[in-house]
Amino acid sequence: MIDKKNEQINILIVDDLNENLYILENLLDKLKLENLNTIRALSGEECLQISISEDIDLIILDIQMPSMNGFEVAKFLKSNAKTKNIPVVFLSATFKKEEFVQHGFELGAIDYFTKPIEKYSFLAKIKVYIKLFTKQKELILFNKNLDQMVNKKTFGLLRSQKELKETKQRYFDLYNLAPIGYCTLNEEGMIQESNLSASKLLGLGQNELINKSFASFVAKDYQHTYKLFSEALSEPSNHAECELKIVQPDKTIFWAYLSATTEKNYNALELRLLINNVSGRKIAEEKLIYMAHYDTLTGLPSNRIILADRLQQNMKQVKRRNQSLAVVVIDIDNFKAVNDTYGNDVGDQLLIALSKEMQGILRKEDTLARIGGDEFVIILSNLPDIKSSLSLITRLLNSAAQQFFINKLSIQVSASIGITFYPQAERIDPDHLLRQADQAMFEAKLSGKNRYHIFDTKEDDLVRERFEQIQRLREALNTDEFVLYYQPKVNMRTGEVVGAEALIRWEHPEKGLVPPNEFLPIMEGHALSISLGEWVIRSALKQIEHWQSLGIHIPISVNISALQLLSSNFFEQFEKILLEFPNVKPSFLEIEILETSGLEDLPKASKVINRCREFGVHFALDDFGTGYSSLSYLKKLALTYIKIDQSFVRDMLDDPNDLAIIEGVISLSDAFRMQVIAEGVETLEHGRILLQLGCELAQGYVIGRPMPSDKFIDWLGEWKPDSSWTKQSLLNDAQSKFLMAIVEKRLGLKNIVAFLKCESNNYEYQNIHDCHFSKLLKKYGDNYFESVNTLNKVNNLHESMHTLSEELLELHKNAQYKEVLQGIIGLEYIYEELIQEMSLMHERYALSV
Repeated sequence: MIDKKNEQINILIVDDLNENLYILENLLDKLKLENLNTIRALSGEECLQISISEDIDLIILDIQMPSMNGFEVAKFLKSNAKTKNIPVVFLSATFKKEEFVQHGFELGAIDYFTKPIEKYSFLAKIKVYIKLFTKQKELILFNKNLDQMVNKKTFGLLRSQKELKETKQRYFDLYNLAPIGYCTLNEEGMIQESNLSASKLLGLGQNELINKSFASFVAKDYQHTYKLFSEALSEPSNHAECELKIVQPDKTIFWAYLSATTEKNYNALELRLLINNVSGRKIAEEKLIYMAHYDTLTGLPSNRIILADRLQQNMKQVKRRNQSLAVVVIDIDNFKAVNDTYGNDVGDQLLIALSKEMQGILRKEDTLARIGGDEFVIILSNLPDIKSSLSLITRLLNSAAQQFFINKLSIQVSASIGITFYPQAERIDPDHLLRQADQAMFEAKLSGKNRYHIFDTKEDDLVRERFEQIQRLREALNTDEFVLYYQPKVNMRTGEVVGAEALIRWEHPEKGLVPPNEFLPIMEGHALSISLGEWVIRSALKQIEHWQSLGIHIPISVNISALQLLSSNFFEQFEKILLEFPNVKPSFLEIEILETSGLEDLPKASKVINRCREFGVHFALDDFGTGYSSLSYLKKLALTYIKIDQSFVRDMLDDPNDLAIIEGVISLSDAFRMQVIAEGVETLEHGRILLQLGCELAQGYVIGRPMPSDKFIDWLGEWKPDSSWTKQSLLNDAQSKFLMAIVEKRLGLKNIVAFLKCESNNYEYQNIHDCHFSKLLKKYGDNYFESVNTLNKVNNLHESMHTLSEELLELHKNAQYKEVLQGIIGLEYIYEELIQEMSLMHERYALSV
């Protein structure tokens, strides 16, 4: 029998800090083994003293200790006959470096653990080691007792041959029926005897194993390991152990732990081998390794060392490509409350749903990891610049804040996100980047959660300001601080009011009425803009319903962004809002799409528009000519109206290019069978020219400014078109060309006057022979003017303009500025007289431009 002293397992824990020894001792206590004895040592020197004086089964040894480090202790242990076979497990944070791990194994370590210790992996492995050491001690004691029993002196002490026989049989049964395989090999490695467990493990009967080479049972991939194991036994230590794969004759493979000692028996060398099936433990270790590197819940990477290594590779790549990367730390807000309220199962399902949602948003080259209970890290690589990541991060923020349906429960959380970017002005390592992002996340949480914070100070100020603005705008929407103003759209020729455009304003409690250009750009690309767009649609329908109750039947148009139109549930939401107003015909609602918003998915936009048109809703393309791909829009979208942007209309009287664009848009609208509306009509002259070019529908200040609904009703009672508008007819081709020439002449006068007054340095004079107006007079003059006298007068005035212009340019060249200023007065007088004569070219047209 094995005595109590030999049953005891002594584990020596070595660390120079008492608190670390306390942690280790508490961890080992969790094994709940009665025969486990833990011994402390506070230095390498004390470790060696205890190892020599006590029977130590395992040493857990810290590397970084003053005076004598762990490597030096291990080296000394191996050199001493009493301590050379004590297994050593190293413990240190420095095993992040591969060379430290390799050096530890070279010194005879059987395993290592990094600080902070991963509790479950540590306890599982130590438990297996204790089991193996116990079996090994039993084997050694059994062999010792058996040798004593077969010793002739011992036989002489026995009272009878019967007692000897019974004793030998008892020990034979103990050997043969032991749960661990035992066998004896000769010097050539041939099996001489085995117990039943070894026979079962090797897959052959006990007699069949005799004179079989043990090496033949070793898997080919581990022959090298077995060779090293055999060579170790030839050294003075006469003890070796290893783990390798054993292959049975039927090809069954299992992991085996081998422990062997060599002894001389009648001058012959015998190798006594212990074999134990450790496949279960190896599978558990592989699982533990997976758990140490990957999150078993989400399947995402979870090890900070792996994450730092991947980040290091990405940093090298983006630096080589002159790109950027972002490190993003995401912490789920109020996640503990979900666990506390609904249980951990629901919390786990929420984490799985969140991770899938984030994976769906990220690109292939991005990395998503879960490094804590509710904390994720993302590496956004290959970014052309810093700002290119912000839209993606906003999507991540919005995705975390959406509703999740888990086990029939509606759960909504939010996220605090910290971001840092690389490269930076100074050299930085992956760990530092992770800390920066973590710190930024903490700032986001302190600032109120459900937001992101950028570590970079300058960018952070901008982001913080925008987020605060978004929050204030969300508050304004919730407290009903927005109002709609209405600007009339009319037919300038007939005076009919064809509609009103709803334009949003913010009635700020402190600032008063805030125009849309001061708050709408802040919301661009943000989910709040969709909520505001829905509010606008609902408010417009409410206004239509109210006006109809007063007998006023005027369509209202609303502006929506591409983000709203292309959102996944736009049509469903739009239909839902329409159903809230059953008394309003949908045809009284018109939708204007900003061309500048960029409809990236035209097929989807076309499908949505067509579904809405089934209700009778009309669509207009706003700001035409200022955006992305206007002709594609006209071709693929079922539009009713094209709106000429006010920037072209405003300058059409001074800029021939804007006038040409307006003519082109009007022609396009005719070609695509659409109606054209001009925005920004500010003077009667603007209206007259537009009517002469073929554009009858318009809106602008000269018609009516945006106004509250009650003021709009007052305007309706007073509105009538100017009499000059009702008399206009379309220009023919020649008249249109002369109109363009007059605008060009006005622009030319404006430019030369600015140059002569030294207000501009850029002016290129065009002589009379290259002048477009001169060419028109020659081609159309005889048929265009009522008399030859008028034509001659126009020719003389035009020539005088050119002659005086050349004289003034020469005076300017000679710095005779007083004479130049006097001459400018004469030049402007000649131009006004020329325009006066041109206004008589056809009595039906009033072209007082």
